[in-house]
This record gives sequence, structure tokens and C-alpha cells, in this order.
Amino acid sequence: MAWVVKEAERRLDHAVRDRSRAERRSVALAARGIAVDMRIRGRFLLVALYLGIVCIAALGLRELTPKVFASYAPASAPDALLTLLQVQVTAFAVAFPLLLLFIQFAREPVVVAHSVAQILLRRSWMDLTGLFLLLGTVALGVIALWLQSDASVVLSFFFIFVPGLIVLGLSFLRVLQLVLDPIRLRSESADVIKRQLRASMTRAWIYSSAAEAIGEAAARRGIDLQAGRREPSQFDGGTWTPLVQGFNAFVADVEAERLATLVDSLRSPAVSADPEPAAATEQPRIELILGAWPGERARSDRPLILLRTENPDFVVEPAVEAALLESFRMV
Repeated sequence: MAWVVKEAERRLDHAVRDRSRAERRSVALAARGIAVDMRIRGRFLLVALYLGIVCIAALGLRELTPKVFASYAPASAPDALLTLLQVQVTAFAVAFPLLLLFIQFAREPVVVAHSVAQILLRRSWMDLTGLFLLLGTVALGVIALWLQSDASVVLSFFFIFVPGLIVLGLSFLRVLQLVLDPIRLRSESADVIKRQLRASMTRAWIYSSAAEAIGEAAARRGIDLQAGRREPSQFDGGTWTPLVQGFNAFVADVEAERLATLVDSLRSPAVSADPEPAAATEQPRIELILGAWPGERARSDRPLILLRTENPDFVVEPAVEAALLESFRMV
């Protein structure tokens, strides 16, 4: 696995050089499944746009009523469209579940680094096939009910029905290629492991960078964050003020500058009997503990933020506590 680690490190270094911090964090969120799967959503929008263009074209041709292959036109355009719709629904209702069943019962090789079913689902374009067949059936239904014309029959056949069968056939072909070739299947399994390892390393680096940014922002404002990961019971003296309690969620990111600025604004005025200017301008001490850092899960049985100041009457207004909570991006 040494070469897998080296490849992941090389690509991670490339991402570090070429991407901004915000972009790298978005990669981590997507890799963890926090954000919406952009690949699925992109394919959905692409298929919907394609079929929407076909429906608009069918509407325009219905208004213009051109004669397309007049000598070969069906005797009844509504009947032809309904026939296409029935065949499309049958293909979607029979062939697609059959493909899923075939994937589910595919034989597991002796040596494989990942589940065969998951590999086949990834490599057979199942998401694209299902989207195209489902949305294509809807588009055919719209055309058959409201946009009937000879030209609509041609559009539906060549741009909805035939592409749907091609996508379905390619899915079957890719599944068969992997099932009948164990060497290729093991190679695909290794690729999945490489991607997962690369995503895991990327997440670890991003969360580490986020924690470092919090420490830097706190240090610039003189906030004591040296013991940010220790339990409050390990400190002697002082009064800790728990804030933002009762949350059980994953901390995806923390706006370091905003958090440090809000904590810094909570400092009590320095009280000193020494009239020297140096003493008068000394900043009161404030300590901060985070109950959960980026990449960790906040627990409902402990506060998300703990503050300790030199002021025994230290109180945080509810509006400020809400603003502190907004510094955390939780899902």
C-alpha cells in the first residue's frame, strides 16, 4: 500500500498548492457526505436540461406542424407516442430492477479490497441510467398527452427512447465486463481504496489547518487557547462560564476570526490601582476551551464553548452567545 500513500500525498500536496482554504474545506465536506453529492446533482440537472430542451422542441414543432418523413409517418401520432411510452415504462420497470438484482447477487472474488456490489454500482452508471429512464418517462408522458405531432414522434424516438435504451445497454455491458474479468474488478477495487484514502488524508489536513487557524486567531488577540482540548476539571481556580450547550452535531468548520473577535470583545475592563500607563493598558486575561473542534462531533452533555475571565461577575448576553454559535458550521 506504500504506493497508494505516496500517490495520495502527491495529489494532496498539489491540492494544497493550487486551492484556496475555502475550496479545500468544501472538498472535505463533500468527501464526508455533509454536503449534497455534487456529482449526482450535476447529472440530474444535465439530464433534466436535455429532456427539457427536447420538450420545448416538441412544443415548437407542434405549433409549426412541419412534415417530417411524411411517407414514413405513423398513421396516428398519439398511438405511436403511447407505444413509445409503454415500452419505456416496461424497460424501466423490468430491465432496471433486473440489473440491480444482477449486481446484488454478483459473486464475490476471493481477493478484493471493497464490496463488489458497491464497485458495480459505481462503475455501471446506475445513477445516470436511473435518472435518464425516470425523467425520460416523464418527458414522454408530457409529449404523449399535450404535445402530439408527427415531429414529436421523431423527437421522442431518436432523443428519448433510443438514448434510454443505449444508456441501459451500456450499464449492462459495464457490469458484465467487471463480473467476467476478476483482474479488472480487483483493479477497480484498488482505485476505490485509493480515492477513500486520499479523501481521508485531505479531510485530516483540512481539519488540522482549521484548528491551526483558530489557534493563530486566538494568539493574535491574546486569548489563552493553550489547553483547548483538556477538560475544565484540570484547571485550578477561576470560574468557567459554559456557553452553547445541548448540541449533538458534527462540527464541519469554525470561522476562526469571527470566533476570536467575539471572545476578545468579552474581556472585562482591567482593574488596577497602579497609575502607570503600562498597567492601565494591560489586557485582562481570558481563557477559551472548545468542546468540539473541526472534524469532531459536539456532545450534548458538554458545552461547545467554555470561557474563564478575571471578572467574577462575568456574564454573556444571549445575543452574544447566539453570535458565538453562528461561528460554528455544524451539520
